Amino acid sequence: MDSKKFTARLNDYYERLEKHKARPIETCHVMEILRKLEAKEAQLQAKLGAAHKQDKRERITARLKTVGAQISRARHLLQEVETAA
Repeated sequence: MDSKKFTARLNDYYERLEKHKARPIETCHVMEILRKLEAKEAQLQAKLGAAHKQDKRERITARLKTVGAQISRARHLLQEVETAA
C-alpha cells in the first residue's frame, strides 16, 4: 500500500472516529499485531533457510516481502497513534 492510500485510509478513520462510528486505535493493539508480524517473519526466515526447492523458496520470499510491507505499515501506524495520543 502506497503512502497516499495509507494516508487516505487514516483520514477516513479519523473522520469516522470524530462521528463516533469507530473506536480509537490503542497503542497496545498495534504493538500486539507488530509482535505477531515479527514472529511470522522469523518463522518464514527459518522456513526459507530450510527450503531446498527453488519454487518453494520463491513463494516464501514473496510471503516475506508481504510481511515486511505489513510490518512497515504497522510501524507507521504506531507512530501515528503515538503522536495522536
